Amino acid sequence: MNLAEAGDLIAVPRPLSDRFDGVHIDDAVHMARVDCHTMGMYLSCGMVATAIAPYLARPDELTSSASAD
Repeated sequence: MNLAEAGDLIAVPRPLSDRFDGVHIDDAVHMARVDCHTMGMYLSCGMVATAIAPYLARPDELTSSASAD
């Protein structure tokens, strides 16, 4: 998966799926014009949040795994 800021000149050339195997989603996201490369901007972007959500532990999972030790 590749999600890149639409105005990011470093993320060129697009699409990455033409150059790398295994890129099944190659899309542009639109964030702020200023500070678009900050972690907060990426994490507040709905497409990025949806993409990473399955890989994040929920707080209750952290608590239950800590108490199991």
